[in-house]
Formats: sequence, structure tokens, C-alpha cells
Amino acid sequence: MTRGTNGVPSLRLPLVTLFTRCCACLCTGFLRHVVQLGVSCGGYPTCRLPTNHPYLKEPHTQLFHPEPLFGNLMTHQPFRGLVGLHRISWRATATALSNLDAIADGLAWLVGDPDEVELDRTASYHGPEVVLIDARTTNKKRALASLARLGEHNIQHLLASLEQRLDEQHVLHFRLELNALVDGEVVLAETSGTSTVKGQAKFEVYPGQPAADQIHETIDMALNMAKEKGRDGA
Repeated sequence: MTRGTNGVPSLRLPLVTLFTRCCACLCTGFLRHVVQLGVSCGGYPTCRLPTNHPYLKEPHTQLFHPEPLFGNLMTHQPFRGLVGLHRISWRATATALSNLDAIADGLAWLVGDPDEVELDRTASYHGPEVVLIDARTTNKKRALASLARLGEHNIQHLLASLEQRLDEQHVLHFRLELNALVDGEVVLAETSGTSTVKGQAKFEVYPGQPAADQIHETIDMALNMAKEKGRDGA
């Protein structure tokens, strides 16, 4: 055995071997205390996890139960929390002789934000210039609130004629009476024309649930909002 300059014997062991032996000694001492718990997993003593916390005793339920897909091979989770509108738009056509401010105010009320209203003036070959007034939003919450402004009666009417108004891209088409909107009323138009406001609502549809169910659920949400606000429509 050789000694260093300070008189301490030198072990001359590699650091890896030295650390391994130290860790083994520490683990052995730890296991001596743990083995008294009487818990083992695969032959090795382990610590028993605490089970007296209140949150561990509360029942945990799934919001939506997975539904079988292709027998028992796969399951999918319905996207019920994601239903809504991708966008909603309102468009009216007027002339320079029309009350543009009143029409713009009506569309601003429908979309819920005056900053979303745009006016586009174009020349006409057969008379005064034509003004296109457009208002739209891609905000999910504002779009749903905009649809709810139609009122309970009008939304129920859209539900009754949903198949005729909904296209393959899940866009709902409808029109409002322009003169009624200027007077502060929301009335569904039976025919198209220049004195109407064209509305389009694009629905969000996700896989895992029938598209019709998701669209109906979104319209029901707008209907409930209209009821809460006390909007009846006409």
C-alpha cells in the first residue's frame, strides 16, 4: 500500500468504481429501512404511496365517454367542446342616395363591432354609384353572439328550413329585410333583392361526430343566448 504526501493511503481505484461502490452502499442502507414497510413490486421493496388525500378519494368521471369506432379496434372522443361558428358575415347593397350611416349602424349591431364594417363604393353604368357594405368576424364567440341577434323566432325558422339553407361547405345562407333592420327590427326575408342583408354563417365541423349534430348543437347554443337576452325576432 502506498501513501500520499499527507500520509493518507492511496486507494488507486478508478472514480467510476469508487462511485459505484458508494451508491451501492447508500442503496443498501435505504432498502434496510424500506423493507420494513412490507411492500414489494417485482421482488424489490418499494414505498407505499399515500392514499389518504381527499382528491384521491373523489370520483373521477369523463365528460364524454369514448364511443367505439370500427368495433373494438379504436375509440374516438367526440369534439363536443369545439362546436361553434368559424365565421359569420353580413352584406348589404345600397346606393349613394340611401342612408348609408343607418345601414352601417345596423350591420355594426349585427356583427357586434363597428370596426368590422367596411364600405366599398363602385361606379354604376345605369345610375348612381353602388355602395357595398360588408361586416364580418372570425372570432368564435362574437360570431355565435351575432347569430343569436337574429332572435328566438328567426333562429327557430332557420332550424326548420336548415336543409334548404345549408350548403355542402356547412355554410348557412339567409337574408334579412334591410328596411326593417334600419328601423331596429330583425326580419327574415322570404326573397332575395337589393333591399335585403345577406347573411352567411360558416359552421365548424370536426370528425368523430355527425356534422348535422354539431350544427344543430351550435344553433341551439345561439338559440339559448337569444332566449337569455330576451330577443324574440320577427
